[in-house]
Amino acid sequence: MDINKCVPQRKGTYSTFRSAERGCEHIGNNANHQLIRQFKVDGGVFPQNSPEEKCDYLLLNDTSRKAYFIELKGSDVEKAISQIENSIRLLHEGIRDYTILPRIVYHSRTHDIQGNTVMRWKAKYSGRAIIRSRRIEENIS
Repeated sequence: MDINKCVPQRKGTYSTFRSAERGCEHIGNNANHQLIRQFKVDGGVFPQNSPEEKCDYLLLNDTSRKAYFIELKGSDVEKAISQIENSIRLLHEGIRDYTILPRIVYHSRTHDIQGNTVMRWKAKYSGRAIIRSRRIEENIS
C-alpha cells in the first residue's frame, strides 16, 4: 500500500506529535518545525478488523526522510516486533528512501527485552530501534 495515498491523522509543522494508548506514549518533538505526517496505522490506514498485523502509529518526517514505526504494547515485545516488521513490509513501497526508525513502548514488566529475538532485531537496525518502558520522548526533526 502506498502510504502517500492515505490521509494522515495529523499533518503539519507542529512542535509536538503525541501517540498514546494503553498507558504508553511516544512524544515526537519537532523543534525545527519540519513537515511531519502522523498516521494511525491500526484502525486508520488499515481497518481495525484487518487480519494483517500492524503497528499503532507511523510518523513520517517528510523533510529529513525519516519513518518512525511506533507500537504501544502491554508486555508482548516479540509480538510488537512482528507488528512493526509487518507494517514496514506493507508500507515500505511509498517510503523507500526514508530511514526506518522502529519504536516499541511497553507498559508491563517484561524480561523479553533482553531475549535473543529482541537483541537480534535491535542489531538489524544498527542502533536505530528503541524499546522502552512507558514512554519515549525524542527529537524527530
